[in-house]
Order: sequence, then C-alpha cells, then structure tokens
Amino acid sequence: MGGQLAMYAAATNADQVSACVNFYGIHPNVKPPFAKMKAALLGLFAETDKSVNAQSVEALRKELTAAGKTFDLHTYQNVGHAFFNDTRPVYDDKCAKDAWRRTLEFFRKHVR
Repeated sequence: MGGQLAMYAAATNADQVSACVNFYGIHPNVKPPFAKMKAALLGLFAETDKSVNAQSVEALRKELTAAGKTFDLHTYQNVGHAFFNDTRPVYDDKCAKDAWRRTLEFFRKHVR
C-alpha cells in the first residue's frame, strides 16, 4: 500500500513532487488522480506478488499511458512482495540491489 500512497501523494502534490518511486504497491481502494500528477514515476514490482499481480501492473501501465505520464515500470522475475525488505525471508539481494540502483538513477534524473 505504501507504493500506492506514494503515487497518491505525488498526484495530489503535483507542484511539490517531481519524482515518485513505487515499490510493489497497488491498492484497489486508493485512486491517485493521475491527470494532476506532474512527477515522473518508477514502479518496481515482483512477478510472484500475490496482491499486486501482472494484471494490476498492466492496468497501471495503461492508466499512466492514457494520462500521458512519464513512467518506467519494471517487474522482477521469480520474486515476491517485499523482496527489497532485508528483514523478511522473501528478501532477494540481487533484485534489491538492482532496485536500489534504479531508484538512485531515477531520482538523479528526475528530482528538481
């Protein structure tokens, strides 16, 4: 849910947020007003995530495309939800390091 709330914050604070990173968060009851969002978005998802599946990521891709937003959505193969959390058994070192690299590069490029 944190990733969805990050997108919501970016969309509802369009003049203050220039970049947003969503780590595997899509929530069906939180609807960011993407038409208002000015921030670029990086979405990092997990292939075997049971709550954020490929269909929900594709729906997000379609919604962002239709709204004309700048975004990059990446799905890590063979990992589950919370792969970035090194305190959980699902932590994946390789994917987490790549996600962090992508995050830093994204912020360097898009944070004003």
